[in-house]
Amino acid sequence: MRRAARFLLAAISLLAIGRSALAQSADQVIDASGMMDYMRPPDFKVGTWVKYHVKSTSLQGYEDDYTVTVLAAGEEVFWGEPCFWVETWVERKDRPPRFAASLISFAAFGDTMATRHPIWFTRKTIEGYDENNLPDEAIVRRQANEMKLRAINYEQEHRDTWIYRDTLGTDTTTVPAGTFKGLKIKVLRPWAETTDRGDSTIYYERRETRTYYYSDRVPLTGFARMDIDDVQKGKTWPIGQSSQKPLNILERAQGSAVLIGQGTSGVTPLLVPESRRHSIDRGLTRESSPTHAPHPAGKRTGAKG
Repeated sequence: MRRAARFLLAAISLLAIGRSALAQSADQVIDASGMMDYMRPPDFKVGTWVKYHVKSTSLQGYEDDYTVTVLAAGEEVFWGEPCFWVETWVERKDRPPRFAASLISFAAFGDTMATRHPIWFTRKTIEGYDENNLPDEAIVRRQANEMKLRAINYEQEHRDTWIYRDTLGTDTTTVPAGTFKGLKIKVLRPWAETTDRGDSTIYYERRETRTYYYSDRVPLTGFARMDIDDVQKGKTWPIGQSSQKPLNILERAQGSAVLIGQGTSGVTPLLVPESRRHSIDRGLTRESSPTHAPHPAGKRTGAKG
C-alpha cells in the first residue's frame, strides 16, 4: 500500500502542476542491482559487465537518454555471509556521471523475493567518498517496524503490487551488441488507488508493462533488450457523487534498454575498494567463515524502492 500511495502522490502532482516522474528521477542515483537475473545460478566472475543504452520519451515532452553499466566489481564475506559487489555507472551527455555500488547476498539467487524486495538481500551500499577520500560504505538495515509485520501484511502488499508474467515464446532480437535468441517475457505491474482530497475524490491507476528479450549469452542481467510502456491514468469527481466518465491519460512514458556491450574484463571498479575486487569461496557459511565477527554498529540507510 505504501508504494501505491507514493504513486498516488505523483498523480496528484501531475494533476496540479504537470510534473513528470520521469523528470523527477533524472538526477537520482540509479542502483542497477535490481536488474540482476536472480532466477538463474550466479555463473559470473568478478570483472563481468554489461552496458545498456536507455532512451525514453513521454507525452508531456520529457526525454531521457543515458548509458548504464552493470559491473560485478568484487566479492566479500560479510558477517560470515558470501556476498558480491555490483557497481552501477550512469552516464548522460549533459550531466556528470553518477556511480553507486551495492553488496548483495548470494542468497538472492533462486529466491523469488529477490526481485520484489531486493533490499532484503542488500548488505551495504557505496554512493561516494568520505572526507578522507575513501569509499563511504553504509550498512543497510531493515526498518524496525518492518520486522514486526506478520505474514498477512506481506500478503496484502503482494496483492497491492501484484506482478503478472506472461511468456510469449522464443524470439530473436538484434541490438548493437549482436543478435540474441531466447525467451520473450512480458511483465505487468498494475497499481490503483482512490483517495479524497478537499471536496474531491481522486482515482489514480498506473500500468507498467515491460517486455524482456532474454538470452543465456547475456551475463548478470540475462536480457538483451527491454521495452517499457508506462501509462498513468486518473479522474476526479465531487465527494459523495459517482462518476462514470472515462479515465484521463495523465502521462505515458515509453522507452527501451538495449545491450550495447558486455565482457568479463577490461572495466575497473570506481567505488569498490581494491581489497574487495577478487573472488571468494561462495560456499562459505557464517559458521565456517574464519572472518565471522559480531555485527559492527555501522551506519544505517533507508530502504531503497
